[in-house]
Amino acid sequence: MRRGQLELYAVGAVTAAALISSVLLLWRPGTALGTIALAAIAPSLLLGFIGLASRYLCRALPLRSTSPTTLLTTHGGSAAAASGVWVLAWKASDLTPLFILGVLLYIATVTVHYLILEVETSREAEQAALRYRVLAREAELRAFKAQVDPPFSSTV
Repeated sequence: MRRGQLELYAVGAVTAAALISSVLLLWRPGTALGTIALAAIAPSLLLGFIGLASRYLCRALPLRSTSPTTLLTTHGGSAAAASGVWVLAWKASDLTPLFILGVLLYIATVTVHYLILEVETSREAEQAALRYRVLAREAELRAFKAQVDPPFSSTV
C-alpha cells in the first residue's frame, strides 16, 4: 500500500470516528440526526487533517530514541491544541465531552502513526537482511568457483 493511500485512509478513519462519535454525543431527543451529521462533517474533516499532521511529530520524535516525558508532553500538548481547535469549530453548548473525544481521537491517531512507522522500519530491516543474504550467497558462489576451477577465478 502506498503512503498516500495510507494517509487518506487515516484521514478518512479519524473523520469517520469523529463524525460518528460527535453525532452520538450531540444528539438529543427531538433533534434530527441528519442535521447533526451535516453539522459534524466540517469539524470532523478538520480533526482528520489535524490528525494527519501528527505524522510529522511522530517522525521527529521516534519512540526508541525519545524520552517518555518528551513524548507525553509533546503529544499531550498537541492533543489538547488539536482538540481545542476542533472544539472551536463546533458551536455547541457543552464542549467538555467533545474536547475529551478530540484528545482521545488525536492520541489514537498518534498511536496508529507510530505503528505505521514501526511497520515501515521492520520492512526496511527485512529488505536489508535479504540484500545481505544475496550478497553472501554471491560471495560463496565466487569462492566455490575459485576452488573448483582456479584459472577461472582470474576472469571473475
